[in-house]
Amino acid sequence: MDSFPEKLKQLKAKINFLIKEKKYSKISDKIDQLHKEIIHKNNSLEDYNSEQLTNKFEQQLIENEKYLEIILNSVNSGVVLIDPETHIIVDVNRGALKMFERERKDVIGKECFNFICPTEKGKCPVTDLKKRVEDSVRELTTKKGEIKYILKNVKKIEIEGKPFLLETFTDIHKQKSVEHELKILNEELEGRIIERTKELCESEEKYRSLIENLKHKYFFYKHNINGVFEYVSPSVKNVLGYSQKEFQTHYTNFLKDNPLNIKAVKNTEQSIKGIQQKPFELEIFDSENNVLILEVSESPLFDENNKVIAVEGIVHDITKQKEDEETINHQLDEIKIQNEQIKLINEEIYVVNDDLERRIEDINKLNENLKISEEKLKGLNTKKDKFFSLISHDLRSQIGNFVQISDLLNQKHKELSEDQANMFFSNLSLLANSTFKLLENLLMWSRSQLGRLKTKNENVNVYKIVEEVRDLCDENIKTKGLELVNNISEELNIYADYNIVYTVFRNLIYNALKFTSKGGIITVKSKNEIVSQNKTEIILIVQDTGIGISKSNIEKIFNIDYDYTALGTEKEKGTGLGLILCKELIEKNGGGIWVESKVGEGSKFYFTLKP
Repeated sequence: MDSFPEKLKQLKAKINFLIKEKKYSKISDKIDQLHKEIIHKNNSLEDYNSEQLTNKFEQQLIENEKYLEIILNSVNSGVVLIDPETHIIVDVNRGALKMFERERKDVIGKECFNFICPTEKGKCPVTDLKKRVEDSVRELTTKKGEIKYILKNVKKIEIEGKPFLLETFTDIHKQKSVEHELKILNEELEGRIIERTKELCESEEKYRSLIENLKHKYFFYKHNINGVFEYVSPSVKNVLGYSQKEFQTHYTNFLKDNPLNIKAVKNTEQSIKGIQQKPFELEIFDSENNVLILEVSESPLFDENNKVIAVEGIVHDITKQKEDEETINHQLDEIKIQNEQIKLINEEIYVVNDDLERRIEDINKLNENLKISEEKLKGLNTKKDKFFSLISHDLRSQIGNFVQISDLLNQKHKELSEDQANMFFSNLSLLANSTFKLLENLLMWSRSQLGRLKTKNENVNVYKIVEEVRDLCDENIKTKGLELVNNISEELNIYADYNIVYTVFRNLIYNALKFTSKGGIITVKSKNEIVSQNKTEIILIVQDTGIGISKSNIEKIFNIDYDYTALGTEKEKGTGLGLILCKELIEKNGGGIWVESKVGEGSKFYFTLKP
């Protein structure tokens, strides 16, 4: 019988062996065995009276327990110790915690159904159903709620006289997944086999049907190496009209003497030599001495010594096919000729189409130009109608007043006092100037519309032009008691057309006189404005202290489409043509005109001219 130290040594060797070998499939049995040995050795300690030996063996047992803990935590399998009465987990190894995906503190003290076999709560196979659990497939729940498959074993053990359940389990989730995938693949494969079998059956039926339908055009044969037919299928009767017996002779007896058949004989000779030939054609007499064209596919037959013993072949009657091909080729030749003719006709059509397209394009351009001209003409006619509507009324009115005053002077000039006569002559002068201004504007506008307004740019002194306009309207200035201030520099020259500058200033100053009350001031000035880095623009301004223009009327004063005229401060009438003419003259010369005005505060008219 071995001594106790020797038994401890053997126990340590067993533990090391388990760690080295890692035999996990029966780990519960090993642990149970180790546990029993440890109990046995603990009992053996009672036989030793020596306190020193007792301490030594206790230290050895502590060391053994550490080895046992190392074994439990080194295996990949899960190990759980469970109270069988409460199903509370008492201890757990690292392998189980890894499968649970939880910490030790989250598992110890909890019911085992929370982690292992969740569907068996209340009906534990071991404690409730009194069954044995060995290599049984169960389920495990991870922290994320995922279900994994495990292979579980359960052993009943006692520790210090108290019963426990020792559960060991291995993760077989991957195996189950693979089994599931294999099952799906197997079912799919079985389905494909069934489908393929069905297709093959259908193909076989189609093949049989095809052979049956083609039997009138095909027959099979076999001849020996001398060229004598040993076998011919019954369908030769349908193709050539010969019986099987009649056809069993040398194959050349049925051939016509022509180059095609000479080549066919050479192909058969090569087949007899064991050389595989491509399908070839030949001409043959049928039983009624008609010439048929056949397509032949044949192969040499070899014995076990690789020696040619016969030639097998299948014959297809292609006479009708050849006739159809010849007909089709003839038709294709005719179609080719017709295509060449059509090609020539198409080329001629393309030339005509190109010419037509060019002409259509020219016509479209002409139509577009005509449309543009028509729109312009409509616009001009509209402006003309509007213009003549304005002019006819105002010109008739002014000339009528002129005639009335002239007649009155002619009839009663002897009865008038000097003051009355001067008043009449003053009114005649104003009417004459106003009518003259109207006629000048009319002539200038008509030349502009007809494209006959020729410009001649030169250095023009702006100050002198303003003074010339002052002389022209001096009577109006004095009559209304107004002041015209010329703040233009006497040295200011611009490169522009004199008549345009004069006409614009005349209309703007007359307009200011008309809408400025007695005692008002009209100021003409200029300013420089930087347009770009190397360019400065001169802006000319006519400012008055008159009645002003409302915002709603500002857009009307430069547009002939609006029937807009207003009476002056002394009830002076106008046509509205002056500002429209100014805008047209300035814009045709690349400049611009605009106005700033407030009702009751006067107006500022700005304009620029570009040579």
